[in-house]
Amino acid sequence: SIANILTNRSTPSTANMQIWSYIMTVISINYSNTLDQQFLEAVKETITENLDNSSFNVESLCASQNMSRSSFYNKLKALTDQAPADYIRLIRLKRAAQLLSEGQYNISEISDMTGFNDVKYFREVFKKYYKISPSGYSKGEMKEEPAKP
Repeated sequence: SIANILTNRSTPSTANMQIWSYIMTVISINYSNTLDQQFLEAVKETITENLDNSSFNVESLCASQNMSRSSFYNKLKALTDQAPADYIRLIRLKRAAQLLSEGQYNISEISDMTGFNDVKYFREVFKKYYKISPSGYSKGEMKEEPAKP
């Protein structure tokens, strides 16, 4: 119903705006209208609020948006060209890169802070996306930002 659609796209609060603005600058979005923009902002806010929760997953995200997994998948894929699990991982990796560049935490701490409960897996996916190890990234060895997915 229309009421459900509007409910699913409620405007998010302003929590985590610093992280938001960073993520917004590095992820390309295909907004077709304001409701899509509000939907994605709510999704990003939910992911950001649960960044350090390693048990936060696609099911949790779908439930937070009051959507079925298939409806959520189709909508997110249409707007971002990303599957929900990949989108969650991408936001976690972007935050990890930001934390690494700030140099205040070690790799194990950053892995925990971004919801990766296995440091080895974190290093693996980070290197796969950025083409450089987390330690290399933190030392400023990054040549260029990876192509936007």
